Amino acid sequence: DTSRVRIASTILSTHSWLLSPTLMYVMWQFTYLLKTEVVSRSYLEQNVDVETSLRWLARDSKNFTNKLAKKVCTRIGVMDQKEKFDSTSLKTKFIFVAFNFFYFAICILPTTSLFSYKYVHLAVLLFAMFCSVWQGANYYIEVFSERYSSSLEQKAKQLQEQYLFIDENLDSLMEDKWAEIQSDVSDLDTNEFEYDTSDEYTDGDGDGGYTPSARDERDSSQRQFVDDNEY
Repeated sequence: DTSRVRIASTILSTHSWLLSPTLMYVMWQFTYLLKTEVVSRSYLEQNVDVETSLRWLARDSKNFTNKLAKKVCTRIGVMDQKEKFDSTSLKTKFIFVAFNFFYFAICILPTTSLFSYKYVHLAVLLFAMFCSVWQGANYYIEVFSERYSSSLEQKAKQLQEQYLFIDENLDSLMEDKWAEIQSDVSDLDTNEFEYDTSDEYTDGDGDGGYTPSARDERDSSQRQFVDDNEY
């Protein structure tokens, strides 16, 4: 009895590897559409910046799913060569639902081999880990670098606008300041700065000469005293 149980446990039935996963996928897809198209439809229409799986895949033209879906749909005539995906259109929604099921089928078919051969299973797990690391690194490089670059561009634009405003108004500001300075100079009483030619500040001849004061004579005698003592 024990051997029979072991043998039965190592066999993957069709119900286990195909029917049950398919049923779970259909339930998930139905729940996703119910949430995005019925329950939260008005919220998503008002908040276009909220990301959903459909919006991301339809907008990201570098994504592999986007490229493959566009190529296949163009070949079978569903889409034109210059047509782009629109997450709000019924055509785009139907295409991505179909491709989701296509991916599900591709991923579910080799499960019997993965269940039976451990090294094949190990190789697939390592490949999945590598893909997750690669995608995560690309997300950080592309998304965060774009956000940082856009923030720098906005700051540069603001600085450019500020300096442009200064350059445009610098001439008018200088003209206004110069007019104020000329107005202040014209208001000064020039009589206060006239040169006094009276005899008190001349040598008596009225020629505006300079008469040494007692302080000047004292300073001269002190310098002479210092010079004599040096020798």
